[in-house]
Amino acid sequence: MIIRVMKRIIKLIQAKKIIKERYITSSVVTIFKVDKFEYGYAAVSQEHIHLFKYDKEKEDVVRVQAYQLAEFDRVTIEHFAFKTLMKFIGTNRTFIFTPMQHFKGIEHLIHSIPSIQVVTIKRIWFRKIIGFRSLHKWKMSLAVIGYILISVMSINLIMNEGESDSKKEKQTLTANQQILENRIKGVVDQVIGQKRLIKLEIKKDMNSKEADKQIINLSLQSREGVTFSDIKHSILDDTANMLYNLASDRGINQINFSWKLPPITENTSLRNNALKITFDYKGIQKYRHGAGNEKELTKIAIRYWSHPSLDE
Repeated sequence: MIIRVMKRIIKLIQAKKIIKERYITSSVVTIFKVDKFEYGYAAVSQEHIHLFKYDKEKEDVVRVQAYQLAEFDRVTIEHFAFKTLMKFIGTNRTFIFTPMQHFKGIEHLIHSIPSIQVVTIKRIWFRKIIGFRSLHKWKMSLAVIGYILISVMSINLIMNEGESDSKKEKQTLTANQQILENRIKGVVDQVIGQKRLIKLEIKKDMNSKEADKQIINLSLQSREGVTFSDIKHSILDDTANMLYNLASDRGINQINFSWKLPPITENTSLRNNALKITFDYKGIQKYRHGAGNEKELTKIAIRYWSHPSLDE
């Protein structure tokens, strides 16, 4: 389709150039309509209208008809939505000319010829539209149905394109989240073991302007066999190691660690909530040292809470 249009444009440029070179007295060179599916070229001046067709084999224009405007004493001009109809009326002949370009220039040229009377037929705006020109009810009904169908199809096309783009974006987002999920699970398994991962949730950060930024919610169980006095230090040490390993992933905008103690813990409240700590993007990128620097870790966190009994 694009190649066909480009060829037509090239042909038009070539044809116009040839006509202008040969008929230098012509004021306007335009395309005109021969019938429903055929177009030609016309050179218009105050004296004549020459009609041409383009010969593909010769790559040249061939004149097919010439009209001397002195033969006509009257012309009616009627403007439509996409064309202008000019009817030249003379004593011995009538010539209907339908230019597809430069309507005003041709009309101005004809108005400048003293021997020709120009009658411009003015139509109400809707009578310029295809289907409404004749005011026949059946034609107008068909036109209305046709225009409604075109409108509906256009709207559906736009909506389908929007849905398709949205679907592609969701698919891309889901794929990225799956990659990130596998990476996080790998880090958890490396630091504390996969069995201590209670829940992992990844969701898009709706406050971020970037589509690929995620919020990570990690629910974890602390190590077993750690003395009560060392539990807090052990949790923060494991948090630090995981944070260090995930810091290179630019897609994480926020990460929330929620720690619980093993089921064997006597204190029921500690089994549910032992320590919570949250880091934003800046904090994640800032933390590059690992090794469980407890003071630094809690300092860069945007939210931090630990069970009171862990601080005793």
